[in-house]
Amino acid sequence: MATFTCPTDNIVAGILPETRGTKRRLYSYRWATARGRNVFYLTNGSITEVAPDGTTVTWDQVETVWWGGHAASTVTTAEAAALVAAGYTVV
Repeated sequence: MATFTCPTDNIVAGILPETRGTKRRLYSYRWATARGRNVFYLTNGSITEVAPDGTTVTWDQVETVWWGGHAASTVTTAEAAALVAAGYTVV
């Protein structure tokens, strides 16, 4: 079986606008942290990162959700093919 890990974005925390002096300087050295992106496999076989909001995609259309920031998930052959077609890496 194939495994899939959700992509992540490296987010650099901004400077706290309400701080001054030493606190502000120390916070500016904070490193980037990874934020996982959720990936949704829809019942029509397509892949999206757009969360169901009831207008374009509803939760009834979602077959599988891979939550970003978690361990690798085992995916079926159909899911792996859809993920690769959408540009994701499946191992």
